[in-house]
Amino acid sequence: MAFTIGIFSMGFTSFAWGFLLESKGLRFVRIALNLLISVGCFLLSITDSDTSIRIIPAIIILGLVGVPLRIANMQIADFFPLKRSTIITLFSGAFSASPVIFVLIKYGYDNWSLSYFWATFTLFLTSITLLPLNTFCLPRLSVRTREKTLLKRYDEYCAKIEALDLEMNKGKPHFINNKMLKTITDQMNEQESNKLLLQQPDNNANNTTKTPIIVNFSQFQREKETVRKPNLLKRIFKPVKTADNENELPLRVSLISISFLMHQLWFSWINTYMVLYSGSMALWLDRVTDDDREKGQFTQTFGLVQVSALIIAPIAGDVIDRIVRRAQHIQDANGRRLMQAQSGFGPVLFTTLTLLGAVICRFFDTSIAVYLSIAFITILRALFIAVASAYLRVRYPANHFNRLNGIMCTIGAFFSLLQFPLFYFESKSHLGAFQVNSVCAILTVLCLLNPLSLRIGSIQKRLIDREQCYGKYLMQNKSNTINNNNHVVNPIDN
Repeated sequence: MAFTIGIFSMGFTSFAWGFLLESKGLRFVRIALNLLISVGCFLLSITDSDTSIRIIPAIIILGLVGVPLRIANMQIADFFPLKRSTIITLFSGAFSASPVIFVLIKYGYDNWSLSYFWATFTLFLTSITLLPLNTFCLPRLSVRTREKTLLKRYDEYCAKIEALDLEMNKGKPHFINNKMLKTITDQMNEQESNKLLLQQPDNNANNTTKTPIIVNFSQFQREKETVRKPNLLKRIFKPVKTADNENELPLRVSLISISFLMHQLWFSWINTYMVLYSGSMALWLDRVTDDDREKGQFTQTFGLVQVSALIIAPIAGDVIDRIVRRAQHIQDANGRRLMQAQSGFGPVLFTTLTLLGAVICRFFDTSIAVYLSIAFITILRALFIAVASAYLRVRYPANHFNRLNGIMCTIGAFFSLLQFPLFYFESKSHLGAFQVNSVCAILTVLCLLNPLSLRIGSIQKRLIDREQCYGKYLMQNKSNTINNNNHVVNPIDN
């Protein structure tokens, strides 16, 4: 029961954390998740045979943190605009490789006489040490927001130079030399240091008077001069409010699109099967062997090979990034977007075929089949979450990513409850195991429809055109509503 509750909790609140990332910002979410991890690890450390009930809230808390932490970590990918998919898959690979930590802890518990308290309390101490990193080293909002701010500041800087050049050209024509360039640079530096007046170079050497040039400052600078600097706690927890982009595409355009629904079903089934594979592993091993030592060897091998996800996962992200970069050179906007939409075909297809290989292995009760399935499931764990998230990042608008990712994981969590009746039927008999494996094989074959649809350009072009038309329709309605609300009728005119 604890296993089922923990697995369900992993994705149950992901949609809420996705929306919190958009509203409260990256720093707030990371600190909240960090505190929850610390509380969960502390509850584990104080749990013993007499207070075993504490393991339930501990597992729930740690489960609530798992997937949201992965979603929050993906914001770091925006620091690397040309390698977003690679960074996303790298963090997803680290997420998939995390079971190796517990394998090492169990090894210390079995071989170094490490007590249960210190084994789990070490996790608590480690999580506490991450608080300063999340508090002071990450942006309050998101990397994407900072990127927009920097671009805005760059445009304003160019406008300042144009304004300064315009004022200088009003006088007698002159040659620009290194000294003059240095003078302009010094003046711009003074302006950035909150000195409001830029001194204009005068063409008359005998005239010592200088005419001030007033250049408009950005809203950020004006607020910095007029608003009192908030205290430390407010700077940490209260994000800076930015104006919403009026041209932002509504979330529902992506959410109810056919491509997202197919991707959601694909994600939900693979997530369910991975949960079923781990939960029913003991049932399969009972059919393979009666030797407890051999069973332990299977389990230990499964845990240790997960670290390879750190190498496997970024490969898929790099493939997507390469295709997306090639798409940037296409002049036609529709062709460029079509190529971006199809960039996930190879990784998604390979991930699905890996799942099919793991499902086929479950039909055979042999040691070779177990080791082969471990290899398949290791690759699947490394690629599945990485590819699913990276595809969302390149297929849909950037400002939809957090919310779509959270919604996808939440729906997947509800779908994963299907593993419980499948586990029940498999535990009944060998015939039940065959029937469950047959159902899994059929659903996996149906999942192949998702990558195959990505390959067919005519289907993707039609889906993209449909999304664009629906988005324009919603934006037009929004614009008309705003105009109607802003229109005020003067009663004198009536």
